[in-house]
Amino acid sequence: GLAMARDYVGAHPGATVLLVAVELPTLTLQRRDVSQANLVSAILFGDGAAAAVVTGQSRRGPCIIDTESYLFPDSIGAMGFDLRDSGFHIVLSKEVPQMIRERIGGLVDGFLGRHGLTRGDLQAYILHPGGQKLLRFIEEELGLSRSLTQPSWNVLRDFGNLSSASVLFVLHEWLNQEMRSGDRGLLAGFGPGFSAEMLLLQWN
Repeated sequence: GLAMARDYVGAHPGATVLLVAVELPTLTLQRRDVSQANLVSAILFGDGAAAAVVTGQSRRGPCIIDTESYLFPDSIGAMGFDLRDSGFHIVLSKEVPQMIRERIGGLVDGFLGRHGLTRGDLQAYILHPGGQKLLRFIEEELGLSRSLTQPSWNVLRDFGNLSSASVLFVLHEWLNQEMRSGDRGLLAGFGPGFSAEMLLLQWN
């Protein structure tokens, strides 16, 4: 959504886009489904809504420098929903954290490298709080200190995994921190597909 908003304001200078993300996973709870996937999703996922204003006008705050999407090969069964007579049943492979662990380093380095940057050039990591294991794996693979991921942990602790709204909650935490003009950040979200979305940000 943020990538599409950036593309729109890039094509329409001076335009402003309102992006709204609403997630209500409790509506998909299956009371008679005692599978591990259903129980884990009931514990992990939370309802939430968030919005962001993206403008082509000069404003204080993070500017979207570039975006990138990545579709994990052979991953259609990793995450999503199976529609049955009783409603939506969660599809959630326990291999998702490992899938991300195996590729996140190369994805981030390739994305940053196209801008002549390395991980050490970033002052903010706005990471999708998909779960404790996922955040730990990303910290380990990217060599990040907890200070760079704490906002993601805070959102996971306070709200759970809010699907598409999660990174906007984490971004809000970063917007409340003191950032200097020129500071850079990486926003990364993960979801059905199975896919990864990355944005390179720079604070004005």
